[in-house]
Amino acid sequence: MLVQELLKKSAEKYGDKTFAVCGEKQVTYRELAHYSDILALKLRMYGKGLTMGVLAKNSLEYLICYFAVIKSGNIFVAINPLNRKNDLQKIMTDAGIRVLFAGNQQLKTVLEMEEGFLQKIELYSLDNPEEEIAEKDGLRVKSFRQETYVGNVDESDKEMFYMQEDNEIAQIIYTSGTKGFPNGVCLTHQNLIANMEQIKDRIDITEQDNMLVILAFYYSYGNSLILSHLASGAKLTINNNSQLPVFILKDLTEKKCTSIAGVATNFIMMLKRSKFKEMKLPHLRYLTFAGEPVADWVITELASMGLDIYVMYGQTEATARISILKPKELAEKPSSVGRPIKGVDLKIIDAEGNVLPPGEYGQVIVSGPNVMKGYWNDPESTAGKIKDSYLYTGDFGMLDEDGYLYISGRMDEMIKIGGERVFPIEIEKTLLAHELVDEAGVLGVKEVSDGESFSDYMGQTIYAFVVPKEGLTKNELFVFCKENLPPHKVPGRIVFVENLPRTNTGKLKRREMIKFVQ
Repeated sequence: MLVQELLKKSAEKYGDKTFAVCGEKQVTYRELAHYSDILALKLRMYGKGLTMGVLAKNSLEYLICYFAVIKSGNIFVAINPLNRKNDLQKIMTDAGIRVLFAGNQQLKTVLEMEEGFLQKIELYSLDNPEEEIAEKDGLRVKSFRQETYVGNVDESDKEMFYMQEDNEIAQIIYTSGTKGFPNGVCLTHQNLIANMEQIKDRIDITEQDNMLVILAFYYSYGNSLILSHLASGAKLTINNNSQLPVFILKDLTEKKCTSIAGVATNFIMMLKRSKFKEMKLPHLRYLTFAGEPVADWVITELASMGLDIYVMYGQTEATARISILKPKELAEKPSSVGRPIKGVDLKIIDAEGNVLPPGEYGQVIVSGPNVMKGYWNDPESTAGKIKDSYLYTGDFGMLDEDGYLYISGRMDEMIKIGGERVFPIEIEKTLLAHELVDEAGVLGVKEVSDGESFSDYMGQTIYAFVVPKEGLTKNELFVFCKENLPPHKVPGRIVFVENLPRTNTGKLKRREMIKFVQ
């Protein structure tokens, strides 16, 4: 099945039922199909197999673009709107973006890029009602609204929307790579539909459900909510205030949401910084965890509220999910991330590639219809990640005698903060760009304190260990980082040291930097 076929079937079945709500605006299943038809026909004029991106927060417009791009036979690229100009241009260049839809705030960043670069891209504003000429070099920015909400598509024209194969790339999701630059994960129609079906097989999503979406759609976890709820006839209520519990609780109450998906950080903040546990939420039925390990105490607190809890594990390279623990299994298998989902073959191997028996820890590898096609324009990294059809996750884990998976940690040094993935080298390069920084090393640290710490809410604290030149101050370096890094990549702590531990060949020994933490 193709992604657009799923939309067509759901639109025919659920018609005028609301699919998504964002603020005061909403879109029905039928309207989503109709508007994406109009836009898809216009996008098809640019060609087929091109990469087209959206640079914006979650919105109804995002959803229309998502289906329109895929429907037009092109490849949808979700881009983190928090990216600064340099990182943004690198990703757009790597992806070869031909058409870009952006919110006005993000357009300001885009229009700061080089004229020659922008001339190769068709720009659309998701916010402006009318077509406008940008201030820079007479560049025309088209209006999404004018291109989408006016006109109709003949039935004969719609036929071209379904002339694709399910093994064609439908979407690229960028995730941090092993070399410090994001890798573009290529997901086919088959990947997306298979993982949607696998999720629905394990999670009881109904037509009556109203999922509160606080996760960004550009993130694989957030993206998975779109298709799983579309196929179920459910509703999505969009909330772009994931770090503000008061707004989350307001929507849970006023919008009568039945479910919410998030990372551990979201729920810890709700438990510690709000009256979540004391509130009466008669409509809230279940919640899902993924993206980072979750402490047992968080599960216990939430379970005491009478909620069904699904604990999930996955990777972007596996579309989203690899395993899911059902609510009824929580008590019997505490700390587990569940059994592999339907169609996934999961093994634990040692350093030599030997399959380990139950109870022994090693690297988690998986195969199945949800495993990505590969990395965009990077066969070398693809070959290192997928071997003999198995995805090498880079995670250490163990299967018990009953086939339940337990994850102990990452094999690499990825830092996870509030659901975002941060690679140390990205921050180190920025630090080293400062003229008064001699050396720099970055490490994610789980802080422990008697009181509340940053790590209690965000998972880890980014520590930057810097060998400074004379005259450099920590405050100056903090300001520099805030100007050159997205907010989630700015170090939480900067520690000045005399030297950094290195191997004989000069490689930084990051794990040994923990000795600098006081």
